[in-house]
Amino acid sequence: MLSSPPEDRPRDPHTSFERALGVPAHLHHMAFLMKDPPSESRAARAAFERTLADLGVPPERVVMRERWGYGVLNHESGDRLIVRWQLHTEYYSYQTWYLPADPARRLSFGPLEWPGRPVVCAGFGDIVTAVDVVITDRATEVAPDFGLAPDRTWFGGRVLGAPVLLFTDFEPDAHGRRRYLLHGHDREALAHVLAFAVECVTKIENYDHLIRIPLPNFAAAMDQVFLLEKRQLSDRDAITRGLAAADPAQLQTWLSQLTEALAEVSRLGEAIRYHLASAVPYDSIIRTTVDDLKEEPLERLESLGVHVIRRIRGIADGYQRLIHRIEALEQSFEGMVSILRTRIDLAMEQQNLTILSSMDRTTKAQVRLQHMVESLSVIVQAYYLTGLGNYGFKALENHGWLADATTATAIFIPAAFGLAFFLTWQAKRFLARDTEGP
Repeated sequence: MLSSPPEDRPRDPHTSFERALGVPAHLHHMAFLMKDPPSESRAARAAFERTLADLGVPPERVVMRERWGYGVLNHESGDRLIVRWQLHTEYYSYQTWYLPADPARRLSFGPLEWPGRPVVCAGFGDIVTAVDVVITDRATEVAPDFGLAPDRTWFGGRVLGAPVLLFTDFEPDAHGRRRYLLHGHDREALAHVLAFAVECVTKIENYDHLIRIPLPNFAAAMDQVFLLEKRQLSDRDAITRGLAAADPAQLQTWLSQLTEALAEVSRLGEAIRYHLASAVPYDSIIRTTVDDLKEEPLERLESLGVHVIRRIRGIADGYQRLIHRIEALEQSFEGMVSILRTRIDLAMEQQNLTILSSMDRTTKAQVRLQHMVESLSVIVQAYYLTGLGNYGFKALENHGWLADATTATAIFIPAAFGLAFFLTWQAKRFLARDTEGP
């Protein structure tokens, strides 16, 4: 397929596409949600190329870009089929335009009336929205009373500051498509605003559905948040009343329970933020697009734009309030966990101080005991040295070399104590040097 339009086409492919449109026309628009946009975007482009090939669109009538593309198929009768693909952030869309060659051709809602075969552009992924749009300057031929069936409530108005009327009932038909009628007696005026009017309609439909997709998750999360808030209040009350008298084991039990609750809230918060974070920009896009339509009300019909705004009113705010409640829960549990951890740390520090104090007293007692043992050791050594000296003095006395062995022994006692103290001191020095190493 060609990556750029032939030279005889306008240089701007968007302009080329818009110029290919006309009145009357019948449009089917479908949008498909992508769960993994980085990988599925390439698959969506490939699926669109296969769709064009299945329809028999010639390669020279195809324009492809990275995020959009279209193909034009002409029938021998002069009828024209235009299939357009566009990639968005979270979804991609197909637009299938049927443009009859006969301007007086009567068009109606339902399947596209391409000669010879039905036209079905199927995508993959969950369907975001499906829209059926009839564009005509002969609205009375679509159905009586401008195609507005009396058994339905219709909405509409004059749009884009032109003599163009837009109607819908916002109800899906038997094929699951919402029906829109774009009508203007002035064919040139209608053709001039056609592309922008359809863009506004499809954008409103896409984002109106996208902002509603998370509603089931939102409802389930509301119930979970209510139970978690109830649990948080109960736990806070129990901890507040029992904190002063709680022992470390009780503090640890509370901490484990609150940590599990905090993990549960964090998981819920991440899931909810993932599903609901886009609601605010979606709401803004819808409101901006409704303003771009510049709708003027018609008598006896409710404004289309007013109805759309009323349908989405409060959805984005509700999503944001839920996110804020979850964030408040996270902060509350984090605060309680922080308090318990602080109390546990203080209890552990007090326990450590008690242990250190006990160790200090034990060390001092051991030092005193060591000194006492050393003193007793000196006394014992002095005693044995004195006894040894007494044996020597008696031997000297027996040989007549010493007059009184008892007196000599008494005189030797201080020297024995000095020698014992010296031996003990030397032993301590030796042991200290051996302990310190080389």
